[in-house]
Amino acid sequence: MSHGGTYAGNRVAAAAATKTLEILRDTNALETIRVTGERIQAGLAEVIGRRGLPYVFTGQPSMFGVMFAEKAPTEYRQWADTDHELYDAVAVGMRARGAMPEPDSREPWFVCEAHAAGDDVDRIVTIFAESLDAALEGRAHGDVPRHGEGAAPAAAAG
Repeated sequence: MSHGGTYAGNRVAAAAATKTLEILRDTNALETIRVTGERIQAGLAEVIGRRGLPYVFTGQPSMFGVMFAEKAPTEYRQWADTDHELYDAVAVGMRARGAMPEPDSREPWFVCEAHAAGDDVDRIVTIFAESLDAALEGRAHGDVPRHGEGAAPAAAAG
């Protein structure tokens, strides 16, 4: 009988999965990841709140998304009513500044234990703030469309 799957027949992948499970069992990695996600969310909330924009976080702190909306959507049509054009411009700006958020606002950002080290949280929040400001500036000049006006050029977020 054949058994397929991610780790089937791949000893290196199976060993990595086993080691990961041991780390999760034997350390406080999950707590560190949760706290780090909460710190990132708090920083993003402060940045967005200072600009008076509606936003919601979706998911858990260790694996969350951010949307520019009054409330979290529960289905596609509600997501389509979020300001995903602004999110798209922010995500492009973040990539240009050295951070790699999920480019689709429907998908979560993944936090790992390594993000807790050094100044990673501060860097993520700063890059987000700079990218949001650039996107809002682009919107003020017509480079980033308001929700429902169509897609913006990829370079618009700066």
